Amino acid sequence: MTGIAAVVDLHPIRLAGGHSFATDLIEIAGGNSVTHGGEESTIVLEDMDWQRLATDLVLVLTRENFEFAEREALRAALPPEYPVIFFPFDAELFWLDSPAETASRLQKVLASWTKNRS
Repeated sequence: MTGIAAVVDLHPIRLAGGHSFATDLIEIAGGNSVTHGGEESTIVLEDMDWQRLATDLVLVLTRENFEFAEREALRAALPPEYPVIFFPFDAELFWLDSPAETASRLQKVLASWTKNRS
């Protein structure tokens, strides 16, 4: 599976760290979080870190669905060389709001992305 970086905040850009529900969700869904195993719960990212992480996909985890213009503005804040998927996810409600359903939903999204990439 490809290396996935989970963006949890864009101001500044923060990735889900090794100790977070987001990286757990990615792993449960069959993905490979590029930050899994780290000690931090979030990681502030700088430009050079993207290459060091060997990211194949940027997964933007959001609490809400964004309109097209909002997605484009958020996309512009990320490095253009990486594909981006927006995925509605609220870490605060993850364990209360059907975690298996959320993981299954992400698994389908990742499988579709992988299939279309081939």
